[in-house]
Amino acid sequence: MNRGVMLTVAIVGLAGAGWTGRDAGPVKSANLLYGEGKYAEAGERYRELLDGEPESEELRSILQFNLGAAAYGREAYQDAADAFEGALSSIDAGLGARARYNMGNTKFRQGEEQEDVAPAAAVELYREVLDYYRRAIDMDRDDEDAKFNYEFVQRRIEELEARMKDEQDEQGGEDGDAGQDAGEGEGEGEGEGEEEQDPGQQDGDREGEGQEGSGDGAQEQVVEMTAEEARRLIESLEDEEAKSLGRRVRGAAEEGYKDW
Repeated sequence: MNRGVMLTVAIVGLAGAGWTGRDAGPVKSANLLYGEGKYAEAGERYRELLDGEPESEELRSILQFNLGAAAYGREAYQDAADAFEGALSSIDAGLGARARYNMGNTKFRQGEEQEDVAPAAAVELYREVLDYYRRAIDMDRDDEDAKFNYEFVQRRIEELEARMKDEQDEQGGEDGDAGQDAGEGEGEGEGEGEEEQDPGQQDGDREGEGQEGSGDGAQEQVVEMTAEEARRLIESLEDEEAKSLGRRVRGAAEEGYKDW
């Protein structure tokens, strides 16, 4: 039969234990409030009885147990755990087993609250839950609910750990992709830097090419000249150089006399 985890808790009455002391009436009244779903009021009554020095340690354990059940009913799980803790040492083996079962239920609720915000903390709480169910089973071999819950929580731990591992793997993959993209970006930047050439360098290259070209042209022209043409060219260049030199000197002298 399929069913969810059994997380109900119940108070302990005094009739089964044959309790007829002075606290029997107040305890019964508090139990009636619990039965009506008035968990806060019932809890206040149980607390008053505990503060009033119960007649015996057995009654104290019962009141602690019932106080825990009332806190559980209003979903105050830490208060419930604190109260159930006081019933774990009961001399009544049956009550001790039920206190451990209820403590397991309470810790499970606390684990549920942590699953989305702190899954690792939830796993730790669930491991505590298993321990309480195991001890409840050791004390009461016929507790089928504790056995079912034990297996249920085991599966919950496995599922949660698998989910955490998947999330870690996904995060690791994203970090690796980001690092690879950054590396590629740096490589592209370096490549672009190498491909870019300084404008000055480009101009220099073009000038060099022009010089090489003019040299080649001059060489071809000399090769094609006759001896007479070469002589005339030389005389013409010498005469032009002399005229040019005279112009530069004159120009410099003229600049020296300018009134700035």
